[in-house]
Amino acid sequence: GIVAIYGLGTQYIGEIYFRRAANVLAVGNTNSARIFLNRAAALNPTDKDYYQGQAQVALIEVQQLIAQASGGSAGDLSLQFREAFSRGVAAAQRGGELAPADPQNWFLLGQLYETVLPFVAGARQAAIENYQRAYDADPINPALAFAKSRAYLTEADLLTLQVNQTASGETRSRLEQERNDAWAKAKEELQRSIELKSDYAQAHFLLAQIAIRENNLEEAIRQTEATARLAPADIGVAFQLGVLYYRADRLDAAKGEF
Repeated sequence: GIVAIYGLGTQYIGEIYFRRAANVLAVGNTNSARIFLNRAAALNPTDKDYYQGQAQVALIEVQQLIAQASGGSAGDLSLQFREAFSRGVAAAQRGGELAPADPQNWFLLGQLYETVLPFVAGARQAAIENYQRAYDADPINPALAFAKSRAYLTEADLLTLQVNQTASGETRSRLEQERNDAWAKAKEELQRSIELKSDYAQAHFLLAQIAIRENNLEEAIRQTEATARLAPADIGVAFQLGVLYYRADRLDAAKGEF
């Protein structure tokens, strides 16, 4: 009886810390959220939700540190970056060990790797593998195929930078082929997400962005028009469509969108 009471008590206190973490995270306090989640996990180390919470907090911290670095923040943020990323990966992996059939664990792990894709070697493959594990666990969720396509598109954008910095020759041709392959894989995943949810506006819009990168103006217009039908109140989509119409010399249509 004493053991049962103790177990229920620790679970109850753990839930209190978990709820406190959610409350402070809602107002952007990641430090307090991390402390509360650590306390919750220490009290009940077999609850996957606590580790998912830790991974989510770490993801936000990594995103904030990247934003600070890109904004020219003074000081070396690399140590904080590595620590936050390592905490997030460890938490998501622990959640995956406790509940391997829960796609949220693998999705969070994929997000972490996708976020650091330009900075960490091997992050692209790790992001895609974990998104695939999430998709395998929940194959009717269109957001998971969409997330995987995003990782491929980020890889393609990084390859485009390398192409632009490489003189013509065998190396440039190889990089261009790798970029084209990444575009093709991204489009394949986007088509998969649209098959699962035909009115998935974000997937149509990302297809349009790929078409723009491929200099396929008509396909870009077609996909952006599809997005505009699905999200008629989105100002960004209207602006993008206006730019595309302008580039296609369809000035009256462009004027209407603007």
